[in-house]
Amino acid sequence: MLDSQAIFGAGGREAQDAWMKERLADPRFRNTIPVFHVSPYSSSIVHPDDGDPIRLSWNYLFEAANVPLVVSGHFHHYERLNANGITYVVSGGGSSTLYAKGGSLPESQLYVPRTHFVLLEIHQDRIELSAIAREGDTFDQSTITLN
Repeated sequence: MLDSQAIFGAGGREAQDAWMKERLADPRFRNTIPVFHVSPYSSSIVHPDDGDPIRLSWNYLFEAANVPLVVSGHFHHYERLNANGITYVVSGGGSSTLYAKGGSLPESQLYVPRTHFVLLEIHQDRIELSAIAREGDTFDQSTITLN
């Protein structure tokens, strides 16, 4: 779990970044899944640029470490994206207000404004991802191969 608010001036950024760099460089944690609030990507019509500071500050670290998956929220919808071989999931569908889609990012694979949760089943060689609506139906599934 990372505190994305540190990038926006909440404090503790240097210590957190140093810890994250050390962790991502350690081969024992080769399949680390970063989880934090503000997503680096969103096709939402509502504050779509909020993730730019996250993307500029952290994505290169995730790419260098071959992180398989990044999970975040902030934007009130579900979106699965792929950028430079990393799956990014926006799981912000717990709000009573859902965000409409704005311009679709080229990285976006699926955008769904639904109340939902995400189930991750982690295996030795893969992560099975399922997005499940409040009503119980699965509206997205993806398999992420682990290195």
